[in-house]
Amino acid sequence: LVSTALTLIIGCMAAYALVRFQFMGRDTASLTTLMVRIVLPGGLNFLGLGAAALVPSNYLQRPHYAHSGYFTHVKLTPDEMAQIASKLIDILNTATGPRALIVPMGGFSHQDCPGGAIEDPELRQIFLDVAHSKLKAEIALNIVPEHISAPAVTDKIITVLETLTLDQIL
Repeated sequence: LVSTALTLIIGCMAAYALVRFQFMGRDTASLTTLMVRIVLPGGLNFLGLGAAALVPSNYLQRPHYAHSGYFTHVKLTPDEMAQIASKLIDILNTATGPRALIVPMGGFSHQDCPGGAIEDPELRQIFLDVAHSKLKAEIALNIVPEHISAPAVTDKIITVLETLTLDQIL
């Protein structure tokens, strides 16, 4: 539970920082320029849509599950994963300050696991392939074989954070 909370908090902070950077523009100076950015593809393997009764039928033909009565998660197609991975890597490449990408190859979300409703190792590999082909060399790429909710992923986040922070100080 603690590892999941840390992963979500750090992931949300990193996503917020990237989105904020994207909308602020490159010429805006702020403390976010110095912020360490550790990005994980948490929840990147699905579309978050509304209640199942409101989801268009073409999406319901894909693997999906009701996250709650209000949200249905629909698995991405391989093309969609390639597009969103490319966009995320582009944003990370344009960000400034210490950056790292951690890719949990055991699964990107709650149901992206063995027996999960939207499990798909191929989508994770597509993301990793895009990262390998587009990520700038100065951005650390960390591949972890475990699921995003595993304690090993939290340990990797902490290790990377300590390394990036120490590198920034020294």
